Amino acid sequence: MGEYKVLIYASNNKPMKRHMYLLDKSNLIVDDMKIDAAQSFVKVNDSIFSPEDVSYAIMIKVKEKELVVEEAYEFYNGPKHGINTPGTFMNPEYIVGFDYIRNEDTEGVQLFLIDRPKKKFINPSRRHMGYDFKERPPFDYGFLSKEDTTVIFQPYGKLVGKSDETFSSDNGYKNGTTYIWASTHKTLIRLDKSGDMQRSKVPIASENTEMKMYFDHEAGEVYLLSWESGLEDAERVYTLNQITADNQLRPLLNLYFFPMVIDDGYVYEGRKGKKSFEVYRYPLKGQVPEKVIPFGFEGN
Repeated sequence: MGEYKVLIYASNNKPMKRHMYLLDKSNLIVDDMKIDAAQSFVKVNDSIFSPEDVSYAIMIKVKEKELVVEEAYEFYNGPKHGINTPGTFMNPEYIVGFDYIRNEDTEGVQLFLIDRPKKKFINPSRRHMGYDFKERPPFDYGFLSKEDTTVIFQPYGKLVGKSDETFSSDNGYKNGTTYIWASTHKTLIRLDKSGDMQRSKVPIASENTEMKMYFDHEAGEVYLLSWESGLEDAERVYTLNQITADNQLRPLLNLYFFPMVIDDGYVYEGRKGKKSFEVYRYPLKGQVPEKVIPFGFEGN
């Protein structure tokens, strides 16, 4: 985040109660915030980001060595009113929410776009206040400070994608475009500021090909990791592909590990020992693609 870094820490003893730290250039902690089970972020720009949280939709600003909540929305009675979210994030235009789906043909999460409510309710204290839902919704700030504004509303939203299409939890945002990966349909979704969709179905080697999207929030680049399912871990080779702005699939390199994250032009590997965990990183800059495979856009 500009001159700072944002880090999530989760304890094995309390995996759902996590801390988010703001680090300076020397990797010293200058601010922290409690969060609910968030594992990753969607970066809007060098000062604003949104954690992918299970209970809230939040925009946080890095301002003068502080983490400042710009907007915060809590989903109250989500399953009852349309959203049972395993992960929610915001961009400047809308809230992206997910809802579980499970039937004979499909299991996973569907994607919804949720408009910000017009009316805001401000609670000046940290107390949980059991207001009537329709007129004065309840507030539960959790990690939010008393100065923050929480809006609670019925989280109805517009379904994005196809009814049998499910999505991964890997998302990105760059210059007004939101990037989301449809795991069932091997399709890259681009949503503009109005929420209009552009779909790009990725060519795959076989029906056994699995894929996962990575988004380099610092560089604003989209990557797809592909591998063949059904193989033992020791036999598995992962191919890292870059997606260009003009919709080309560029295979960069083969990996023998499942990447933790791609950040600022590096792919990160985690190696777990009996009493240790080591992190290695490998540069992507300068990698020459084996070939370039163009793939087209398709209709909604």
